[in-house]
Amino acid sequence: MTDLQDLSSVDTALREAEEEILTPRDRVDVLGRFHAVPDKTGTIRVTPVVAMLGAVDVAAIQFNRDEVDRVFALTMRQLHDPALRGTRALPSRPGLSSPTFAGGPVEVWGLTAFILDALLQKVLPVRVDAPVLQTEREAVAAAARVSTQSAL
Repeated sequence: MTDLQDLSSVDTALREAEEEILTPRDRVDVLGRFHAVPDKTGTIRVTPVVAMLGAVDVAAIQFNRDEVDRVFALTMRQLHDPALRGTRALPSRPGLSSPTFAGGPVEVWGLTAFILDALLQKVLPVRVDAPVLQTEREAVAAAARVSTQSAL
Protein backbone atom coordinates (compact mmCIF):
# COMPACT_ATOMS: atom_id res chain seq x y z
CA MET A 1 0.00 0.00 0.00
CA THR A 2 1.15 3.50 -0.76
CA ASP A 3 2.28 5.50 2.27
CA LEU A 4 2.15 9.29 2.42
CA GLN A 5 5.94 9.54 2.19
CA ASP A 6 6.11 7.44 -1.02
CA LEU A 7 7.02 9.61 -4.00
CA SER A 8 5.83 7.19 -6.71
CA SER A 9 4.67 3.62 -7.36
CA VAL A 10 8.35 2.67 -7.76
CA ASP A 11 9.13 4.21 -4.37
CA THR A 12 6.22 2.26 -2.87
CA ALA A 13 7.50 -1.01 -4.38
CA LEU A 14 11.04 -0.41 -3.13
CA ARG A 15 9.77 0.40 0.38
CA GLU A 16 7.56 -2.72 0.34
CA ALA A 17 10.56 -4.85 -0.73
CA GLU A 18 12.53 -3.45 2.20
CA GLU A 19 9.67 -4.12 4.63
CA GLU A 20 8.57 -7.52 3.34
CA ILE A 21 11.66 -9.32 2.06
CA LEU A 22 14.24 -7.12 3.80
CA THR A 23 15.90 -6.21 0.51
CA PRO A 24 17.70 -2.85 0.45
CA ARG A 25 16.75 -0.49 -2.39
CA ASP A 26 20.29 -0.45 -3.74
CA ARG A 27 20.08 -4.21 -4.47
CA VAL A 28 16.99 -3.78 -6.66
CA ASP A 29 17.34 -3.00 -10.37
CA VAL A 30 13.99 -1.50 -11.40
CA LEU A 31 13.13 -2.36 -15.01
CA GLY A 32 9.90 -0.39 -15.16
CA ARG A 33 6.25 -0.14 -14.18
CA PHE A 34 3.45 -2.24 -15.61
CA HIS A 35 -0.08 -0.93 -16.11
CA ALA A 36 -2.31 -0.64 -13.05
CA VAL A 37 -4.42 -3.71 -12.26
CA PRO A 38 -7.64 -3.65 -10.19
CA ASP A 39 -8.02 -5.96 -7.22
CA LYS A 40 -10.92 -8.44 -7.06
CA THR A 41 -13.26 -5.85 -5.56
CA GLY A 42 -12.37 -3.23 -8.16
CA THR A 43 -11.79 -0.68 -5.39
CA ILE A 44 -7.98 -0.75 -5.34
CA ARG A 45 -5.60 -0.46 -8.28
CA VAL A 46 -2.17 -2.06 -7.95
CA THR A 47 0.70 -0.77 -10.09
CA PRO A 48 3.19 -3.63 -10.47
CA VAL A 49 6.84 -2.65 -10.60
CA VAL A 50 9.07 -5.06 -12.51
CA ALA A 51 12.55 -5.41 -11.06
CA MET A 52 15.51 -7.76 -10.87
CA LEU A 53 17.35 -8.80 -7.75
CA GLY A 54 20.14 -10.64 -9.54
CA ALA A 55 21.33 -14.00 -8.25
CA VAL A 56 19.27 -14.86 -5.18
CA ASP A 57 19.37 -17.86 -2.88
CA VAL A 58 15.65 -18.07 -2.11
CA ALA A 59 16.26 -20.32 0.90
CA ALA A 60 18.49 -17.64 2.42
CA ILE A 61 16.08 -14.72 1.99
CA GLN A 62 15.17 -13.15 5.29
CA PHE A 63 11.60 -11.86 5.39
CA ASN A 64 9.15 -10.14 7.69
CA ARG A 65 6.86 -12.90 8.97
CA ASP A 66 4.26 -10.30 9.98
CA GLU A 67 3.87 -9.34 6.30
CA VAL A 68 4.83 -12.46 4.32
CA ASP A 69 3.83 -16.09 4.87
CA ARG A 70 6.56 -17.64 2.72
CA VAL A 71 9.03 -16.81 -0.04
CA PHE A 72 9.61 -19.00 -3.07
CA ALA A 73 10.55 -18.54 -6.69
CA LEU A 74 9.40 -19.88 -10.02
CA THR A 75 11.60 -19.65 -13.09
CA MET A 76 10.42 -17.95 -16.27
CA ARG A 77 10.43 -21.41 -17.85
CA GLN A 78 8.04 -22.68 -15.14
CA LEU A 79 5.78 -19.64 -15.48
CA HIS A 80 5.51 -20.16 -19.23
CA ASP A 81 5.15 -23.96 -19.17
CA PRO A 82 1.60 -24.92 -20.26
CA ALA A 83 1.78 -28.05 -18.10
CA LEU A 84 2.17 -25.83 -15.00
CA ARG A 85 -0.53 -23.34 -15.94
CA GLY A 86 -4.23 -23.57 -15.37
CA THR A 87 -7.25 -21.61 -14.22
CA ARG A 88 -9.33 -21.45 -11.07
CA ALA A 89 -12.90 -20.16 -10.78
CA LEU A 90 -13.28 -17.11 -8.57
CA PRO A 91 -16.24 -17.78 -6.27
CA SER A 92 -16.47 -14.08 -5.39
CA ARG A 93 -16.73 -13.11 -9.10
CA PRO A 94 -19.11 -15.49 -10.92
CA GLY A 95 -18.08 -16.01 -14.53
CA LEU A 96 -14.46 -15.00 -13.93
CA SER A 97 -11.47 -17.19 -13.32
CA SER A 98 -7.89 -16.65 -12.31
CA PRO A 99 -4.86 -18.02 -14.08
CA THR A 100 -2.83 -20.34 -11.88
CA PHE A 101 0.84 -21.26 -11.83
CA ALA A 102 2.08 -24.51 -10.28
CA GLY A 103 5.65 -25.64 -9.72
CA GLY A 104 6.24 -24.16 -6.28
CA PRO A 105 5.23 -25.18 -2.77
CA VAL A 106 1.82 -23.53 -3.30
CA GLU A 107 -0.24 -22.61 -6.34
CA VAL A 108 0.03 -18.97 -7.44
CA TRP A 109 -3.41 -17.51 -8.23
CA GLY A 110 -5.48 -14.37 -7.72
CA LEU A 111 -4.03 -10.90 -8.22
CA THR A 112 -0.43 -12.14 -8.33
CA ALA A 113 -1.34 -14.60 -11.10
CA PHE A 114 -3.33 -11.95 -13.01
CA ILE A 115 -0.27 -9.69 -13.00
CA LEU A 116 2.15 -12.50 -13.94
CA ASP A 117 -0.12 -13.66 -16.75
CA ALA A 118 -0.45 -10.16 -18.22
CA LEU A 119 3.28 -9.53 -17.90
CA LEU A 120 4.17 -12.84 -19.54
CA GLN A 121 1.92 -11.98 -22.48
CA LYS A 122 3.92 -8.77 -22.95
CA VAL A 123 7.47 -10.12 -22.54
CA LEU A 124 7.25 -13.64 -23.97
CA PRO A 125 5.63 -14.86 -27.16
CA VAL A 126 2.00 -15.79 -26.68
CA ARG A 127 1.48 -19.54 -26.81
CA VAL A 128 -1.89 -20.75 -27.99
CA ASP A 129 -1.71 -23.82 -25.73
CA ALA A 130 -1.28 -21.77 -22.51
CA PRO A 131 -4.57 -20.86 -20.79
CA VAL A 132 -5.11 -17.14 -20.30
CA LEU A 133 -7.58 -15.39 -18.02
CA GLN A 134 -10.24 -13.79 -20.19
CA THR A 135 -13.94 -13.41 -20.42
CA GLU A 136 -15.45 -15.23 -23.37
CA ARG A 137 -15.90 -11.93 -25.25
CA GLU A 138 -12.22 -10.98 -24.69
CA ALA A 139 -11.08 -14.41 -25.87
CA VAL A 140 -13.02 -14.04 -29.13
CA ALA A 141 -11.64 -10.52 -29.66
CA ALA A 142 -8.08 -11.70 -28.93
CA ALA A 143 -8.44 -14.60 -31.37
CA ALA A 144 -9.65 -12.17 -34.03
CA ARG A 145 -6.63 -9.91 -33.39
CA VAL A 146 -4.22 -12.84 -33.64
CA SER A 147 -5.92 -14.00 -36.84
CA THR A 148 -5.70 -10.50 -38.32
CA GLN A 149 -2.04 -10.11 -37.32
CA SER A 150 -1.18 -13.51 -38.79
CA ALA A 151 -2.73 -12.48 -42.10
CA LEU A 152 -0.57 -9.33 -42.29
